[in-house]
Amino acid sequence: MDQQTVTYLLIAALLATAALIALAVIVPRMPRRGGGSLAAAGAAAGAGAQMLVETDMNGARAMSVANHAMASNGAADPIEEPSNDALTGLLSPNRWARVIADEDARVRRYRRAATIVMIELDGLDRLTARLGDAAGERLVPAVADTIQRLAREADFVARLGDGRFAVLLPETDEIQAINYVERVRRTCDLWLESGAVALRLAMGWASAAGDDSLHDAGRVATERMFAEIHRNARRSSDLVDQQPAEGADGADGQPEGYVG
Repeated sequence: MDQQTVTYLLIAALLATAALIALAVIVPRMPRRGGGSLAAAGAAAGAGAQMLVETDMNGARAMSVANHAMASNGAADPIEEPSNDALTGLLSPNRWARVIADEDARVRRYRRAATIVMIELDGLDRLTARLGDAAGERLVPAVADTIQRLAREADFVARLGDGRFAVLLPETDEIQAINYVERVRRTCDLWLESGAVALRLAMGWASAAGDDSLHDAGRVATERMFAEIHRNARRSSDLVDQQPAEGADGADGQPEGYVG
């Protein structure tokens, strides 16, 4: 092989090496197909991070908007507390508050009657203090079932406390509500007495009338219920005062002058 051929081969090898180096440097810098999508993904990730920050700063507002959207789509709302009381199945206090707000708007708009009935199982606290919570957990569902069973399908019944219940009677004034109140009282008193349970219902009711709201009616009904609780307490106290004291007639409990 002559010297000229060797020179040509060396030049060709150098050119090939230079070409390979150029490809190694230039190709990674060339724009790839889909580069725009990566940029868009990066921008989306930045927007998502900003959304998370805003959600943390405005959590309550974001949650409210999400709830409203889910309700509009007919979806269940997993964020809210349970709508029903676990022990009785009646409406929970939170659900009761929403029902009152909705019904109050209807009453004010259409000027239709509605009555709230407040019910207290008077003496439940004394019973549970003596016999334990299990006694109340057996008694409260029975009372709740009676209140619910005697109500109409359109009525709303809630449990607001250990032995406290509330009933909303739409399209019902105070006079019309008496029929329901007396049926509940009579039914519960009968089976409480038959079971020798020394408890009774205290009840109060009031209607939204004129410019009064259902919130006003609820307050009046509660005041009337407490007034009946106080009357029951005075009646019980009077009965105790009328009982003769043990041993009052004699040292052995027999009337004075008694000879066995």
